[in-house]
Amino acid sequence: MRFLALSILFVSFSTMAACPNLAGTYTTCTSGTGNVSGGTTVTQSTVGSVTTYEVTSKDEDMGTEVTETIIADGKARSASQTDEDTGVVITVSTKASCMANALMYEASVVAQGQTFANVVTHVTKNGSQLTTHTTGESMGTTINETEICQ
Repeated sequence: MRFLALSILFVSFSTMAACPNLAGTYTTCTSGTGNVSGGTTVTQSTVGSVTTYEVTSKDEDMGTEVTETIIADGKARSASQTDEDTGVVITVSTKASCMANALMYEASVVAQGQTFANVVTHVTKNGSQLTTHTTGESMGTTINETEICQ
């Protein structure tokens, strides 16, 4: 019983841990696979005890820009979309929280009942350097990738 109470207390405090300040514009990103084209901009806001990050990534080679909103409150979220060409329903489930001055972001992608990706991303900032470490699996391939942006 005591262990259960301590576990609940730990989980409660870990979801309320202070979120790191990740805000900034990062123009040069490198990873284990080489330079990442484009750049990343992170903005954040905190309302009450909930920090929300807006991450915009640019891929100059593809000519695309993607913006993602990450709400670091420890709650699971899920969104589904149907592919117009195939009719396949793709569901993305995410959960984000802050622990030990880092943003922890979990994501999984499921299509037709099969998991195609299951990853955990750990994001920290030291000075002007943003470090993103992602582990997990995507389409049967193990991922263990670190990207550093400045």
